[in-house]
Amino acid sequence: MPRVTARTLALAFAVALPAPLLAQSPAADVPETHTVKQGDTLWGVSRQYFGDPLQWPRLYQMNTAVVEDPHWIYPGEVLRLRSDVAMTSVPSQADMVPTPAATDTPPPASGDTASREAAQMVEAPAAEVASTPVDTTPIFPRQGQMVAEAPIMRAEFTDSYRAVTRAEFFQAGFLTEGRSWPFGSLLGAIAPQQVDARGSRAAMLFSQVGIRPPAAGAYQIGDTLLAVDLERGISGGFGQVVIPSGLIRVTDVSRPELVGIVIGQYGAIGPNTQVLIAEKYTDRRGVRAQPLADGTEGTLIAFRSRDVLRGIGDIVFIDKGRNEGMKVGDVLEARRTTSPRDPGATVVPEVVARLQVVHVGEKSATARVSWVQYPDIPIGTRWKLVARLPG
Repeated sequence: MPRVTARTLALAFAVALPAPLLAQSPAADVPETHTVKQGDTLWGVSRQYFGDPLQWPRLYQMNTAVVEDPHWIYPGEVLRLRSDVAMTSVPSQADMVPTPAATDTPPPASGDTASREAAQMVEAPAAEVASTPVDTTPIFPRQGQMVAEAPIMRAEFTDSYRAVTRAEFFQAGFLTEGRSWPFGSLLGAIAPQQVDARGSRAAMLFSQVGIRPPAAGAYQIGDTLLAVDLERGISGGFGQVVIPSGLIRVTDVSRPELVGIVIGQYGAIGPNTQVLIAEKYTDRRGVRAQPLADGTEGTLIAFRSRDVLRGIGDIVFIDKGRNEGMKVGDVLEARRTTSPRDPGATVVPEVVARLQVVHVGEKSATARVSWVQYPDIPIGTRWKLVARLPG
């Protein structure tokens, strides 16, 4: 009867694995970087260069300085495709074969190679067990012992600054601040040959739509319009919440009912959606915010979402704007002060979240939650400007 050694079993197991599960190393012709284009995903880029879409976590870990959320990558971002340490989906064949431990015992004088390897593999675990210290730490703390408590919730946070992207700038929303805005209206999606746009179909990305400009204004070919919906009002003279749903490029102004094409979509774009000229976006990628010692302070006045708990990516409105010197890219810290049990204790405000300003109005600004310590952030929480882009 033939003998089956441990090495033979490991080799048979490695051969039986499907090829995509084995170690994936970048081919010699894989470039060092890949520039993200429209429609790219980490899944697709991994399949293109590594031959395996399941390698996308490896690609994400190599690019955490660029990609904040692996579900969202944006055109123009540059992804690294190579690293000094390659990751694999499963252990490689070399790692799966047991390595004989070093021993002072000379090999047997007789017997085949399989017998000598089996003797080493049997003796190695015994030596390892003997050298492992026994953990005598009690499961429950002894009476009177101090126990350190961790924060309730804390997301992964680094001080690496990421500039505001074009999509974040346009889809964040803002407050009307009581002003009269020159809104036009979206009449609905149309067919390429159809002029009358009084339909009820919702528009999708790259759909053609009919547009009615405001009574006191006109649009030109090439103008970019922001499609928006008006929601609840905010007290204190800040007006209504404006929720963007997409971007539209004007393509035809030869008729009373203009024609445009949807070039960006953030929500449902239905008939009677309002439109206005989109603000100019300035790309400042590669510029880092610089810390400030004594920045402006203010208050959180409303969250765009009605959720009770807050998380990374949530949108919040603050009570300071362009008139007070706020700028896109400013970094804020939301802080709270708790009442101490000891009246004589010194109270230090606790940072509960970090925010990044993504849109600025005259009297208010819009910020995105980039890091959160506690998800319970009530309206009225104080904030302080802690970093700003130079220039």
